[in-house]
Amino acid sequence: MNKSVKSSGRPLPRMEAIVDSLSTDGRGVFHVDHRAVFVSGGMPGDRILVELDEKTKPPSARLIERLLDSPYRIEHPCSHARECAGSVWGCLSYSAQLIHKRELAVRTLRKAIGEVGVQPTVPSPLPWNYRSRITLTTWLENNRLRIGYQTESRQFSGIPIRNCMLGDETIGQCIGQLSEQFQDIEIPSKAHYPRRIQIHRTSCGAGLLLIFADIANDSAIREWSERLRDLKLPGGIWFASGTQAGIIDYRKPLRSTPGSHGMTSIWLGHELEINPSVFTQANAAAADLVHAKLKNMASENKWRTVWDLYGGYGALGCAAAANGSALAVLELTRNSESTMHALTRVAGVKEARFIEGDLISTLPRQIGEITPDDLVILDPPRSGAHSEVIKAIGKSRMRDVYYLSCNPARLGRDLVGLLQAGFQIIEIEPCDFFPQTPRIEVLTRLHRD
Repeated sequence: MNKSVKSSGRPLPRMEAIVDSLSTDGRGVFHVDHRAVFVSGGMPGDRILVELDEKTKPPSARLIERLLDSPYRIEHPCSHARECAGSVWGCLSYSAQLIHKRELAVRTLRKAIGEVGVQPTVPSPLPWNYRSRITLTTWLENNRLRIGYQTESRQFSGIPIRNCMLGDETIGQCIGQLSEQFQDIEIPSKAHYPRRIQIHRTSCGAGLLLIFADIANDSAIREWSERLRDLKLPGGIWFASGTQAGIIDYRKPLRSTPGSHGMTSIWLGHELEINPSVFTQANAAAADLVHAKLKNMASENKWRTVWDLYGGYGALGCAAAANGSALAVLELTRNSESTMHALTRVAGVKEARFIEGDLISTLPRQIGEITPDDLVILDPPRSGAHSEVIKAIGKSRMRDVYYLSCNPARLGRDLVGLLQAGFQIIEIEPCDFFPQTPRIEVLTRLHRD
């Protein structure tokens, strides 16, 4: 049977198809009259019976039956897999995941910049149990707090879980303890409760960060410290104020119970303690492959100054500055500054500065200092780099750019601006920071003469 299935033009409520690829949201894709149709639960190579829903945009289908399993399909090891979207690719062999992640990057970038060479996907050292932190959604159900991954079909709730095989052993055990603890706690419907909970690893065990939809005040801290007093949390509990969506408000101070420890991560074999509200790659082993690559590049290219934009605590910048370069880390808040200084000591970076503020404001003030002998690193959030940042880079004298993106679509958009400014793509390399999921990091190296 051909992978591209043709319809007769008549209404076809049901049809057979063969899934040929995967989408960025993890769904399978097959084609009808050269149109892509998306189906949840389909994996490449599956022969399936579906019910078409051509009213949706883009067209979608409901999986009725798998008629013949793909040779790449394996048994998902997680007991939550039927409902939970946390590891939607866990039923696909890891070697096949790597192939399809590269294809995702190729297809997505092709739409923005045309055909471009893309290296094979760099595998994660650990395909499971790789995350040192996990953030879960919370919701009330029968006056009991539930934790799990939010799904599109459950806007204000999610799929409750008792473990997560994406997290390391410490995190998995803590999720189970939390779930059990919440079973015994009755919470009034109008109670002040966290909208999201981050479980992270510390130097002495699991710790929590509770993110509230408003202010994490003294009353909330006392209330939740008491509710969780029986939970074994050697890392302690942190409290953050946030939005209704559970996004941390960095203008508000972070609070904690006495004796709480910072979150830990590994950078090229060195353990770092980090403010729990600060972004750090959850898959430290995979991130270290990128750090090692940048460090090797530093030995071949001694840049005068490394400018780490959206830099966090400078994990990428410190690797690239390892051969004697100065380092400037530009980051929105000062929460990561102390970790940056600790890391520069570990990395042997002798000259470093931390520049706080929104890049749209801070970069124009620094742009005159940037020379052709400098390196710029971009590691923006999923929304990509701001257009003004791309324009500023284009107008500057810089010649070398490394761009680490967690969103290939936004990377493609930003590459258009950089190519128009005279940069050329030297290398594009997908890196699997998120095994068992459709997410992918892409490292792009650019240069202009």
